[in-house]
Amino acid sequence: MQQLFDSRVSEVEAVMRKTAAVLSEMTNYVSVVLGPAMSNTKLKQLQIIPLSTTQAVAILVTDSGHVENRTFDIPLNMSLSDLEKFVNILNEQLADSPIKQWEALMSNEIERLLRQHVDHYEKIHQDLSAAFKPKVNEQIFYNGMLNLLAQPEFKDVEKIRQMLEWLEDKKEVYSLLNAMNSKGLTVKIGEENRFELFDDISMITATYAIDGDTVGSIGLIGPTRMQYERAIQIITQMADGLSTSLTRLYRHDA
Repeated sequence: MQQLFDSRVSEVEAVMRKTAAVLSEMTNYVSVVLGPAMSNTKLKQLQIIPLSTTQAVAILVTDSGHVENRTFDIPLNMSLSDLEKFVNILNEQLADSPIKQWEALMSNEIERLLRQHVDHYEKIHQDLSAAFKPKVNEQIFYNGMLNLLAQPEFKDVEKIRQMLEWLEDKKEVYSLLNAMNSKGLTVKIGEENRFELFDDISMITATYAIDGDTVGSIGLIGPTRMQYERAIQIITQMADGLSTSLTRLYRHDA
């Protein structure tokens, strides 16, 4: 079973890496691909598989095909029967709900059901919520970092160092691209990026979707003199292709 989930994750990562590589190769700019954010997806299924009487593995699958698994301790005072009831209630009540709203959606009705049918549910719910809390810097894939060296704007060693440091700060990059997730195609030229480091740099981003739901972004970073029409055409085609590939992948494995 674990091999099945690992295979899904590997396929998604391979698509992301390939997208970053092709985008960079076609433009000679730096490409950035923000993987499907777990926090932007909805719960498809939660499974808990007991490994022993005291330990289990929880597997969470989202509508984007994102798979997470965590091992946790089963509370000493919780039976396997109660554990199964707990999972069934959450799947029935929280299916198709945004992961980031999990805690908020634990409404009075859900709590009433848990209280009525499951003993000692509080501890297991707390543990699962903490275990699957969305990460701030989810998957980010880069390609073409060395392309910066070929640009006249980066003949200054100090400037190239600062840019590479910025790209390595995945939290910063993730925040920037994630903020554009609802904006479709975005073009920011020079000072429009609001970073002094980007005064002579442009960034083009485009969102991609799975079954029509936006889940991530891809981006290009290059000089302000970049060929915008060509770059926009390429990144738009790549975003559309990525949406098609991921939708097909998740539908096939559904």
